[in-house]
Amino acid sequence: MDTSIRQGVVNLNEDHPDWIPILRAACTVVRRISPGAQFAGSWVLQEYARATGGSTIKPGLRRLVSYGLIESTGVTSRGGKRAYYVMPHREEIEQALADLPTEDSR
Repeated sequence: MDTSIRQGVVNLNEDHPDWIPILRAACTVVRRISPGAQFAGSWVLQEYARATGGSTIKPGLRRLVSYGLIESTGVTSRGGKRAYYVMPHREEIEQALADLPTEDSR
């Protein structure tokens, strides 16, 4: 596994644990579409809201980009209000998420 991917997940969990469910939602969206396909940030927030009952009102996914977990494609639509991303290391991210300590093991 790419250690920078694992470290990105660990750092996100330490710095912003409330973003782990959003990262999981991104993995779900990417798994649903064809590998390497672009996905809209709004799709991830809709999946997050569906899975957790949380709000779809969140800032864009730039935080996940800054941790090296997804990449911006630079493509936007709807007047620049919808940004598209790719997640080239979904399997490694999912493994790192599975390896995170749970609340019960802390």
